[in-house]
Amino acid sequence: MAQLEIFCQQLQNLISTARLWAETQQRERDATLLVEVTRRLSSTLDLEQVLDIITESALSGDELDVTGLYRWDSGVRRSWSSCAAVTSPRP
Repeated sequence: MAQLEIFCQQLQNLISTARLWAETQQRERDATLLVEVTRRLSSTLDLEQVLDIITESALSGDELDVTGLYRWDSGVRRSWSSCAAVTSPRP
C-alpha cells in the first residue's frame, strides 16, 4: 500500500510539473507575440496598417478564429467594420 501511495505522489508531481511547463511555454509564446506586435505597431502611423496588424495579431494566437474591429462615425452616428478576418477551422 505504501508503494502505491508513493507512486501516486510521484504521478501527481509529474502532472503538476507538466502543467507548469505548458503554462510557461504559453506565456513565452504570448510574450514573444507581444514583442513582435509592438515592434510592428511602432513602425507605422497609418491607421489602416495599425488596424490590420491588430487584427492579424489577434488571430495568430491559439484562442481566436474570428476577429474584427469596428469604428464609430460620429458624423453619421453609426459604426462600420474597419477590418475583419477569419482563420480556417482548426482540426
